[in-house]
Amino acid sequence: MNGQDTKRAVGILNKIMDHELAGVVRYTHYSLMIMAITVSLSCLG
Repeated sequence: MNGQDTKRAVGILNKIMDHELAGVVRYTHYSLMIMAITVSLSCLG
């Protein structure tokens, strides 16, 4: 691999990592929302 191929590969891997991290953040956000709804409903009943 030459320098240009390495830079291209690193760029592609960075994009993949960005998408993975965005998925983790989105999953965590929805998980916490569901947990909050469940806790608030359990306090009502």
